[in-house]
Amino acid sequence: MMSHFADPTSCSLNLRVKLGLSIAVLVVLGASTCFYIPVSQEYGRRLQCQEGCTARIVNLYNRSLTQPLRYIDRNAIKPPYAAALPNLETAELVVVATKLGVVLTKMGEYLASINESLGRVKSIEFTSRGDSPGEKIGWLRAILAKAVAETKVIRSSDAILLIASVAVVVICVTICFLLKWFARSSTSRRETMVDRVAGGNHNARSAICANREIARLAVLVIRMVSCLRRATTNRGFSEREYQRIFENSHKGIFRIDENGELHEANQAMAELLGYQSAADLIRSATQESHQRPFSVTRTSVLFDVVRAQGAVVGEELQLSRNDGTPIWVLLNARGITADDGRILCLEGQLTGLTGQKIATEDHRYLYEASTAEVGQRDHVELDLGEASEQSKQLDVRLEAAREEERKRIAMEVHDELGQILTAMKIHLSLLRSHLNSDSTAMRKTEETLGLVDKSMHITRSLVNHLRPVALNFGLISALEWLVADFNRHTKISCHFRAVGPEPNLTDASATAIFRIAQESLTNVARHADASEVEIVLTNAQSHLELSVSDDGRGFNLADAHAGDSYGLLGMTERARLIDAQLQIDSEPGGGSTVRLCVSRGASVAE
Repeated sequence: MMSHFADPTSCSLNLRVKLGLSIAVLVVLGASTCFYIPVSQEYGRRLQCQEGCTARIVNLYNRSLTQPLRYIDRNAIKPPYAAALPNLETAELVVVATKLGVVLTKMGEYLASINESLGRVKSIEFTSRGDSPGEKIGWLRAILAKAVAETKVIRSSDAILLIASVAVVVICVTICFLLKWFARSSTSRRETMVDRVAGGNHNARSAICANREIARLAVLVIRMVSCLRRATTNRGFSEREYQRIFENSHKGIFRIDENGELHEANQAMAELLGYQSAADLIRSATQESHQRPFSVTRTSVLFDVVRAQGAVVGEELQLSRNDGTPIWVLLNARGITADDGRILCLEGQLTGLTGQKIATEDHRYLYEASTAEVGQRDHVELDLGEASEQSKQLDVRLEAAREEERKRIAMEVHDELGQILTAMKIHLSLLRSHLNSDSTAMRKTEETLGLVDKSMHITRSLVNHLRPVALNFGLISALEWLVADFNRHTKISCHFRAVGPEPNLTDASATAIFRIAQESLTNVARHADASEVEIVLTNAQSHLELSVSDDGRGFNLADAHAGDSYGLLGMTERARLIDAQLQIDSEPGGGSTVRLCVSRGASVAE
C-alpha cells in the first residue's frame, strides 16, 4: 500500500538546506558590511598619506631648486629632479622658470587623469639676505597617481575577502553541525522510545524535556503509546475471548479456502465429523484430499453463493464422517474479503440436524437475549439522554432559582435592614445632638454610630455580592464595579476594557458571565501571586467573549483538574448551563488566561 506521508529524510534535508542557506546569507551580509567599512577607511587613509607625500615632495624640491633655477643651471636641476622619478606614485614633475618657461618636465610610470591623481603647485622664490621681499623665480608642480594606493587597497581587500569567505564557510559548517547535534540530542530519547514501542514494549516511557515543541511531541507520543497499549490489551482480550468461544462452542466452526483446504476448525467440528481432536481433522484433511469435509465442487458452489448473496444461510448438506457414515448438517457461512473485494476464504459453522431443536432453541434464546439487550440498551441510552437533559434543565432552573433567591434576599436586606440601619443612624444622630459632648452616653452613642456605619457598609457589600446592583444597568457596569471592588480590597492592579457596545443578554447569561469573572478574580487573589490583571469583554457580531488574564505564577491544568478545584468546576458548570465554551490556558511561571465564548444564538439576545 502506498504511503501518504513524505519521506522524513527528504523533509529534514530540505529544511537543513534552507536553514543553512538562510544562515549563510545572513553571515555573508554581515561579513560584507564589516568588510566594506575597514576597506573604505583604509582607502581614505592611504589617500591622506599620499596627499601628505605630495606636499613633502613639493616642499623638498622647492628648497633644493632655488639656486639652480635662479641661475638657470639645468645640470644642477637634473640630479634632484631625477631622484623623484623612481617613486612609483609620481605621475608628473614639472619645473617652470618665470623668465624661460618650462625648464624640465618628467613623466612617471603611471599617467592619470585629474580625477585619478593628487596635484600640488608651489612657487619657487629667491630671498636675499636682509628683510627684502622674496623674488619669484619659478614654480614647481608635482602630480601623484592614485593607482598605487588603489592597487594596495585591492590587494588588501582580496586578502580580507579570502579570509572572510573561509570564515563564512567555517561558521556555516559549524552552525549546521550544532543544529544537527541539538536536534539529534532532543529527539534521540523519543526515537529510542518509539523503537522500543515498535519492538513490542508498550510500557516504554520518555522524560519530557524543557523545549515546548519537543515536550508537546513527547506528550503526544506517550499518549499514542498509551492508546496503543490499551488497544493491544483490548485486542488480546478480544482474541482470548474469541478463542474461548471458538473452543467451547458446541457448534462446529471452520475456515476453508477456495480449493477446499481446511485451515481452522474447533473441537465441536472434529467431534461432529468423527475425529478425536481438531488437529487430527486438519492433519487428515491436509494429507488426503478425499478426507476433506467439502469437495472442490461443493466448495466452488458455496463461494458462488457467497458472491451472489453475501452469505450461506441455513443450507442443509450431507457430509461423511471419518468412518464413512453420512450425516446431515446445517451450514451457515460468510466470506472473508480482501481490500479489493476478492473473497479469500469462508468462515462458517456446522450444526448436526439431530441436535437441531437444541440449536434452534439456543439460537432463539441468543436472538431474544441480544434483541432484548439491544432494546434495553437503546431504552437506557434514551433514558440517560432524557435524564441528562432533565438534569441540565434542573441545573439551569436551580441556578436561576438560586440567583433569584439571592436577588430577593439582597432586595430584602437592602430594603428592610438598610432602612432599619438608616433609621437607627438618624435616631442616634438626633440623640447625640441632645447629649453632653464629654458624657459617657455621648461616647457610647459615637461608638454605636460607628457600629451602625460598619453594619451599613457590610450590608452594602453583602447585597452587592449576593446580587450586584450594577447588573441592573448592564454587564459592562457590573464588571466595572467588580474591577473597582477588586482594586479596593487587593494590592493587585486590575484593568477592564470593553470592545463593542453593551451586549443584550438574558438575565441568566449576564449573571453567569459575571460570576465566572468574579470567580476568576477570586482565584487570582488567592493563588496567582500576580501583580496585574486585565479583563476584556469583546462584543463581536457572532459571539461574546470574556477574557481574564494575569501575570501570575500559573499552574498545571492536569493537576488542577485531578484535584478538588471547586472554583474551576464551578466556572465550567456555569459555562455549560448557558451553552458557552470555557477555555483555561496556563502553565507554571507563565500566567493564566480564562476565556469564555458565548455564541449569540445560545445566550445572547438579538
